[in-house]
Amino acid sequence: MKHYYQTIEGWFNWPELYARAVQLAPKKSVFIEIGCYLGKSTSCLAVEAINSGKDITIYAIDLWDPANKIGCTPEQFMENLKPATDAGVRVVPVQGDSVVLSRLFRDNSLDFVWVDGNHRYPFALADIKAYWPKLRNGGWMGGDDLIHGGVRQAVEEFFGPECLPGKGDIGDWVRFQSATCHYGKTGNIKPASGGWVWWARSKSPDWVPEGLA
Repeated sequence: MKHYYQTIEGWFNWPELYARAVQLAPKKSVFIEIGCYLGKSTSCLAVEAINSGKDITIYAIDLWDPANKIGCTPEQFMENLKPATDAGVRVVPVQGDSVVLSRLFRDNSLDFVWVDGNHRYPFALADIKAYWPKLRNGGWMGGDDLIHGGVRQAVEEFFGPECLPGKGDIGDWVRFQSATCHYGKTGNIKPASGGWVWWARSKSPDWVPEGLA
């Protein structure tokens, strides 16, 4: 199936990571995306799942509050996902507080968690702490916008300074910095900061995050 995320309004610059996550995932997997908005990134993940031939269920978690500055409804989200769901991928929208909703998932049951919800420090850290135990060994957790102070503080506090960009991929870490970001239907924009950063790390039984040590 051809990607169509470029036609959906929003922000998204990590298709490479989603492709890699799907490639590394078991044939039957459960993915979580926290912070979905209108589904730009979710649609990319869904198409990657379809093209892989794997049985991947995607739980999309968001407040979907139209009153927010960046807000919409679950119905708008699912309408944008319709081409992918019609093609057979299972996307489950779950509306509400991401930390509270983490209780729906058993420990050691998830294969991939993407943290891109509230970027303020206490909320970002709460998401990381709530979902890290839910990952199975070998699963991946990652997120966007490491350039945001609250996100960076939360990630560095939990995982340690290895998360910082500019060091390349090392072992279980993936780090990437892009000078541009895909935005809406108009193409690319270049952030004033000079780049958007995403990060990801796999869970292993012989490594404990600094935030849990």
